[in-house]
Amino acid sequence: MESGQASERKVPPVCQCDIDILGDPSRLAEIELILATTTLLGKVGFKGYHVRINDRNILKGMAAYCGFPEESFDQVFIILDKMDKIGMEGVASELSEPDTKRTRSTGIWRCLVR
Repeated sequence: MESGQASERKVPPVCQCDIDILGDPSRLAEIELILATTTLLGKVGFKGYHVRINDRNILKGMAAYCGFPEESFDQVFIILDKMDKIGMEGVASELSEPDTKRTRSTGIWRCLVR
């Protein structure tokens, strides 16, 4: 390539969506939007998409909603951080162990481990 010439590179198409919530101080509304969005994407046939959440407050809300007591949140997040190493099945298995003290199963939990 000669100096000053722009290179042609192929960039995969990306679709991004932003939804804002006004007037609800809780994180549950945001979690419900994530669940609704993933449900819709599945129903219209999208495959291979990823939703990554890196907001500690949202993660705490999801863990609480999934039935994990607050004292086990740190352990739950350590297990979730292993996702790339042990995969979804490994994470689901570790999160199901008695020492995480999960008390109930929910729709969001099913969404996380599908």
